[in-house]
Amino acid sequence: MASKNNKVDGSVLVLLGKRVGDSNWLPILCQTELSLGRQLNTIDASSKCGKDIAIDEEDGTVTMTGFMIKANVTDVMTTKDLEDLYKTKDEADYMIGVVNPTDQAGLTTYRFSGIITAKNLDMNNNEKGKASITITTTGTVETGVILPTGLIMWDSDAKATGYTFDWAVFFNTLNEDIPQINQQEAELLFAPGISKTGYVAGINKLGKLVEINTTRAGTATYIGSDGYLKTAATDVPRFDYSTGVARHLIETAATNLFPYSNLNSSTYLSISMPSGEIAYNAEIGRDGKTMNAPRFSCVSSQGCWIYNNTGIPVTEGSTYVLSFWVKAISKLSGYSWEFRDAATLVAISSGDYSSQVKIGKFVKIEQTVTIPTGTTLLRLYVYKEASSTSGSFSITDVQLELGTVSTSTIVTSGAVATRAADIVKSANDVVPYSAATVYMDAIVKNISGSSYRYLSKAASANTLMYTVTNDTRAIYPGTTYAIVANTNNKRMSFWNASTVNVGNGGAIGSPIANDGSLPGSGQLRIGTDGPGGISMQVKCLAIFSRKFTDTEVQTLTK
Repeated sequence: MASKNNKVDGSVLVLLGKRVGDSNWLPILCQTELSLGRQLNTIDASSKCGKDIAIDEEDGTVTMTGFMIKANVTDVMTTKDLEDLYKTKDEADYMIGVVNPTDQAGLTTYRFSGIITAKNLDMNNNEKGKASITITTTGTVETGVILPTGLIMWDSDAKATGYTFDWAVFFNTLNEDIPQINQQEAELLFAPGISKTGYVAGINKLGKLVEINTTRAGTATYIGSDGYLKTAATDVPRFDYSTGVARHLIETAATNLFPYSNLNSSTYLSISMPSGEIAYNAEIGRDGKTMNAPRFSCVSSQGCWIYNNTGIPVTEGSTYVLSFWVKAISKLSGYSWEFRDAATLVAISSGDYSSQVKIGKFVKIEQTVTIPTGTTLLRLYVYKEASSTSGSFSITDVQLELGTVSTSTIVTSGAVATRAADIVKSANDVVPYSAATVYMDAIVKNISGSSYRYLSKAASANTLMYTVTNDTRAIYPGTTYAIVANTNNKRMSFWNASTVNVGNGGAIGSPIANDGSLPGSGQLRIGTDGPGGISMQVKCLAIFSRKFTDTEVQTLTK
């Protein structure tokens, strides 16, 4: 149900009606470029409808002003039909649709039952030959969304599936990557916006949902559309906005080795703050509502720092990544961090992050460290060095992980904690085609293991695109392309019975022979479900039942 004064652009819409006993919807008002001929009035072919359409929730009426469709033909509702409905006060069904549905994917449409209670069909006496109709609704005004093929998914159908829908996010994200003409031919279109516990979903040509299983054995965090930290329950998919647009966040398992991520522990932390002070749970944390971040205050002439007084066990020769979030509450300078051997207090690595700190806003600091021979316990120091400026700051969500790239926030409260992997795979075989093209736009965040899948079928022999080794970070088959971490990567795998090839960032690989592995059979698997794993943020996925040309692949992957 639209809210009061919710306007819809009338320039692309038509009002359609269906009387009791009729089986077909008949156009009534507004411009059309279908096979209905010229409009009733003598106007140029480029004219648009008059007013916007207003669905008024308070008085239950729908008013539309526009141009009548050509009269005296059987495939429209004529002025005589409307006059009869007005006089008899017979109920009829009405729908607000579009002139060309396949060009208006994502547009909201409406349907309702009602009685014509006001009309002005004397076009000769109206400005520019417009007509107007007011319909008093006799039931619920139901909203729907137009799909790329012109079909409509109504709210009642959508709710029956148990999914929640954010069509604006779905189509805005999709339209940034895939032209309408390609959306119309896709066998599957996926973008963030459709989800329920254990599943995300895309849509197919028939306007039906295509389920993709998404499981995770525990909670996990992500950044919401408002920019704040959110927590998703077990098996609930995460649509993450940390890049500014919605992406499906898929991660490998990870462990935060720092036991008190919010630093709210005087027993675990030591604080050297001469003439300064610390207030626990004094600042609103990254969720934007909970007071769970500490505040550190320093005097101008003396520095202050915090460190863990219990060393964190680490492995010699291994690489770890530190991340934490810092906010200046009042102006400060001289921020730095330092890793030390907890036994000898010898510095291992250090750095300055003053240029990244902002007043009133948490920003993420990230740094890697390789543990030298002889170090088995690690101590982290976070400094505010002595300066001429007094002030205070807050640090929260400290995280130490094995690897080179940090993952989503893992909250700890006295002990290390592990976030389980997201396992993402289609409920059925969605790529059974002997000739096909598979497109995916994703940001690769992290890779673990030595051989792992990026996008694959059930068996490794049926891999569509996958990385070969942790060092090359490449996609296969045919041509090796580097996977650049934290960068938007658009890729396509396309094949027929003879050859298989890949496209990456506007480039085309060298085709190799299709040895029969593709299309293969089994579920489509994304990211982590393989030998090893890949963490990624998926923006959209599309599957087509034909092999695209090289030019098409170059265009879509740029």
